[in-house]
Amino acid sequence: KSLPVVIQVPINLRPYYDSQTARNFFATMNIRHDFKSDGHELEAIIHSVKRSYKEELTMDKLNDHLHELMALEKNPLARLIPLPFKNLTLKFFNHIRGAKVTSSLSNVGKLKVRDEFKHRVENFSTAVSSRRPQIIVTSFEDKLAISFTSPYEDTELQRIFFKFFTDREFDLVISSNL
Repeated sequence: KSLPVVIQVPINLRPYYDSQTARNFFATMNIRHDFKSDGHELEAIIHSVKRSYKEELTMDKLNDHLHELMALEKNPLARLIPLPFKNLTLKFFNHIRGAKVTSSLSNVGKLKVRDEFKHRVENFSTAVSSRRPQIIVTSFEDKLAISFTSPYEDTELQRIFFKFFTDREFDLVISSNL
């Protein structure tokens, strides 16, 4: 059966809540596109992404998410449960919630090195271990790197992704550890 593609995207919460914390302060949202009902054209995909961002990236949704997390953390009964049981429970519910996610996207962002090292660095790429395909985006100077990591041997997803760009005559370099 044809399921929608769901990409989990992190949201940096610092700008929304004026936080200076050094700890991770983020939430995630799901960007969804149903190829069966919404189409395969680039414009349809862009429309789905825009719609998902507009629906998901609102203060109401962010506040709801934070309130849910805080309610769990502040719950007096939850505080009585030993940490190993809490960890197992959270792992279980995270697995169920993540089952509907096709992939996740991490935007590491623009990477910088000291000027004296720039001539020695061509670009960066990032790899992480993952339980599902993950896309990591980094940039250095004028180069963008899009890395895929996956627990699967099948590379059809990557082939389709890069074929999309080569069909449109993008200038790109593909490297792999396979």
